[in-house]
Amino acid sequence: MRKKILLAMALTGLSALMITGCASPVIESKKEILESELGNKNLQDSDEDSDDGKTTEETEMVTTEDTTVEEEASASYTSIKEQVLLDKDGVKVTATGYSVNEYDEDQIEVTVENNTDKDLTIGSEKIVINGYMDWVFWGVDVAAGKKCNSCVTLSDDTTKIAGITNIGTVEFYFWAEEKDKDSYEDIFKDEYYKLETSQVGEEVDANTDKQEIYSADGIRITALGNETDEYGNTNLYFCMENNTGKNVYINLEDMSIDGLMFNAYVTLTVFDSRKGIGVITIYKDDLEESKIREIKNVEFKLEMEDTDTMDDILTTDVIKFPVE
Repeated sequence: MRKKILLAMALTGLSALMITGCASPVIESKKEILESELGNKNLQDSDEDSDDGKTTEETEMVTTEDTTVEEEASASYTSIKEQVLLDKDGVKVTATGYSVNEYDEDQIEVTVENNTDKDLTIGSEKIVINGYMDWVFWGVDVAAGKKCNSCVTLSDDTTKIAGITNIGTVEFYFWAEEKDKDSYEDIFKDEYYKLETSQVGEEVDANTDKQEIYSADGIRITALGNETDEYGNTNLYFCMENNTGKNVYINLEDMSIDGLMFNAYVTLTVFDSRKGIGVITIYKDDLEESKIREIKNVEFKLEMEDTDTMDDILTTDVIKFPVE
């Protein structure tokens, strides 16, 4: 089942990550963020301390602790307590730290233990950051009786588009299945855990003031804007908040540009009481084939399906997306 999901995600362009290890945190790449959060003076003061009359011994005390001054500043930006995220049926996942990789993406360092007599694939099919569904798919293969260190990378695409500047909560839905078994039967699934970081309670939702383009039946949709990439393709971004009482999968229906029907797709699953970032990509080649020179009036409907039963829940009225 997971392999089928991975294939589908790859075909739709979503992030499908199978990570088996992680590099050491890169502190230097965090400097600009630290300067904006802590102020330039805070970092400058750290550098100037070596010239303020301290003895060599006092200076060494600043730099020979477990972390340097700069690392301590990074740790104070976001950190977590070591904690067990999952302990079920011989499988244990422990969060051991919080770091930033070389691409400036936040990540949670974990140790995964397989204390069974079977080779397993263990992961979290869905991850929620500050109440927003992430696009990441995380999982690792662990042999029977072994353990491995890994990192759950929190998608930079999700956090940037959602306007998330500080991560306060990360929610996991763990599953495990026997590796290389044709039946793809879950040993367990949807084992929930909510992790809180040092930033919990300080989260800022940048989408509260965005233009609302739909609100009915427990669904609220806001427009987050549009952009054209280097290849001439146009992405339309929206945020959907789901308060229907059900986990929903979204399909795009009856899309048109200036009254001309146009084929496009969106892949988005949003759990109840959560938000999700939707992206509709309008490809340059499709525009040229349809003889559309400029994107002006965009309209579409969204069809909601129950992820458990696949029954239709509702179809929105026509949504008009504001293109800038």
